[in-house]
Amino acid sequence: MDYKTLMTGEDSVSVLRPVLLATNVHLIAKLAAKIPCKACDNGILTSEVVFRVFAEKLFMTGDGKQSEPQDMDGWIERLTACGEYLNQLGHMELHTFAETTLLSPEGLKLPLSTRIELLGRLVKLWRRALNGASSAEVTGSSEEGRHGVAMEMALEHLRSVRTAALKRPQECSEKQWSSFMNELELSFSQRDEVYALCSKMVSSGLSLDVVDKVLDVTHKVQPHTMSVFSLVQEALTQALEELRHTDSEPQDVLRKIETVISSVRHHEQESGRLVSSGQVLAIIRPHCSDGSHTVDTRRALLHMIEKHLTLGEDDLNLLILYQTQSILLNQFAVEATLDHVSSAQGRTALFTTLLRQATTLDQLQVLECLLETWAEDSRFPVQESWCELMEAMSSVVEGATHVILARAGRSHVPEEVRLFIHSAQEEGEGFDGCLPTR
Repeated sequence: MDYKTLMTGEDSVSVLRPVLLATNVHLIAKLAAKIPCKACDNGILTSEVVFRVFAEKLFMTGDGKQSEPQDMDGWIERLTACGEYLNQLGHMELHTFAETTLLSPEGLKLPLSTRIELLGRLVKLWRRALNGASSAEVTGSSEEGRHGVAMEMALEHLRSVRTAALKRPQECSEKQWSSFMNELELSFSQRDEVYALCSKMVSSGLSLDVVDKVLDVTHKVQPHTMSVFSLVQEALTQALEELRHTDSEPQDVLRKIETVISSVRHHEQESGRLVSSGQVLAIIRPHCSDGSHTVDTRRALLHMIEKHLTLGEDDLNLLILYQTQSILLNQFAVEATLDHVSSAQGRTALFTTLLRQATTLDQLQVLECLLETWAEDSRFPVQESWCELMEAMSSVVEGATHVILARAGRSHVPEEVRLFIHSAQEEGEGFDGCLPTR
């Protein structure tokens, strides 16, 4: 034993732990008052701390003569063997023993049912130390009550987790699920720990129904106001703000956002009502036309919305509006409105205005991108606008014939327009931008 380090009081417990044995623990406990301990009350080691540290060692590692218990009965025997030393502990050290064994990451090696049984026995021991008083009689400002109630709440939490019997969803690996369940068991329904766990679950794309069950399990022990929607909202809001300020490639952040959106879509497909597409759209929508985001970022967000969410007609019109605004941003003096994109007449009028303003090939290419986007919405065909665009391009591009034929061959150009342009070129009629009348 390093006596010099022991007497400095810097880490007395760590120095004593390896040398404590059943044959010397009582002697060292008697000498405890002469050993400094900066981590202890009044700066002096106490006999209770000595007995508690030895009980922890005996419970977790045994006496070296027997192998580690393989079932609940074996662990009960191990705890019983610690009884002589546990009986020497006051309320605070008894609680500390529970925290460092049954309620610690190291304690996870014990099955949940075993930890519940053993923690219940420690709570009974605490009650006996209070001459049979219940926790209700020692709550409030009493120190005994705080430590005892903490153990009782931890016991209630573990029982709540066991009763819930949460099942691993298919999209979650066994390793990840085991990590989530360990965090749940060690959260003891404390709000901050539950929030951190559930936020991680939401961001990983875990089933929102499972997240809701976790919230329910913990709410029964310590009521909170968290909901699946508030967690989804927080996850998206934080990611979107991160996206706004990130100096690196935004792909990782975009993947986080898409993961959350995808889980909401799956939830709705399973008839879930915890979060709706409309609520998610309301969170993301303002960022789709926010100039502080890059054009590529805004388009990526819009693509996610269109890919994953079920949109009503009003939301679809808004989506088309934000796509239109994103494409036209800083390119034309005209500001697109909802009226412009909500009908065929509105789109035709907007396109005609923009086409009149377009004087460069770059601007015409922007309009090509706009028509490509509008073409994905089958409600309002835009064939005539395509022809007008091709004619405009032919007037500003050298070698117009080749350019127009090349562009007409692109997959996003309506087939009717492609066929007409090629036919007109082959017959030598030229291209005047007008589809034949039927």
